[in-house]
Amino acid sequence: MVSSDEPTSLLDGQSEDETSASVSSLWQDYHFLTVEMRRCLERRDVDLFLELINQRERLQKRIESMSTSIGAAERISIAQILKENEAVIMQMRRIMQEGRRHIELKEAYDSYSGDGTGENVDWQR
Repeated sequence: MVSSDEPTSLLDGQSEDETSASVSSLWQDYHFLTVEMRRCLERRDVDLFLELINQRERLQKRIESMSTSIGAAERISIAQILKENEAVIMQMRRIMQEGRRHIELKEAYDSYSGDGTGENVDWQR
């Protein structure tokens, strides 16, 4: 049985205020990683992007294990994160479209670069 003179602990002996501050800090870190993910996509740095995804996933697990409720600061962070996530998604879509365009262009040129090179030059009316 817990006596009333012991501190209320949510995680590792932290008080509710300390845990709230920790969760708020983790949300800020999560937001920072999301912004950096977008920047990595803009630079086409896929390796760093994938590493940031892994870091963000580990951070998300920590937040989920600590979260008891969402305060005003966390709501603001979540709104910012959602906005950045949309930017990341749009950047990824652009990259995918560019990749598809390059593949289609390559396939179009590959279809002309076979044994038929120069056939159109000899064509007569």
